[in-house]
Amino acid sequence: MAPAPMDRELARFTATLLSPKIESMPLPVGFHQPKFTLYDGKTDQYMHVSHYWQVMAPHQRNDTLMCLIFIASLGELGLKSFERLPEGSIEGRQQLAEGFVTRFKTNTRTPKEVDHLLSVKIESAGSLKAYNAKYWETYNEILDCPTNLAIAQCERGLPVGYKLRDLLTMDQPTTMESLMQQINKHI
Repeated sequence: MAPAPMDRELARFTATLLSPKIESMPLPVGFHQPKFTLYDGKTDQYMHVSHYWQVMAPHQRNDTLMCLIFIASLGELGLKSFERLPEGSIEGRQQLAEGFVTRFKTNTRTPKEVDHLLSVKIESAGSLKAYNAKYWETYNEILDCPTNLAIAQCERGLPVGYKLRDLLTMDQPTTMESLMQQINKHI
């Protein structure tokens, strides 16, 4: 008796987008897959690839392993989109990363400009801790912000007469680290 034809949905799951060369490569002896954040289809795909490369840094010279494990970093939506690629079409990690980034291009976050930092101010009746958190969150989303501007804006975001503002005016920090230390001392 001939075997029954495979269910189309099941066949889709058993097909692989990785080339036969990559698919047939065994994992290195003693390899333990690191934990990484699964891609949810909503976050910036460049950040996902960057996070993946960092987690897998000790194995970056093993292109095959990088491909095999990347698939495991994709959440349900990422897997579904990759299942649409032709079987055996991925030959290396660069091609895999480019395919992933292209597929989720609309999720790329645009970095904030310096003017966003200029709008951060302590809220009336707001805490210094909340202002500090908002300030650093905004600062970290800006790709290129001159240190002197960032320090001056941190001071300007505090109300006139605020003790920390007076201290920053009298003894202005010259690095972001020294600014952070002064704010943390005050908190």
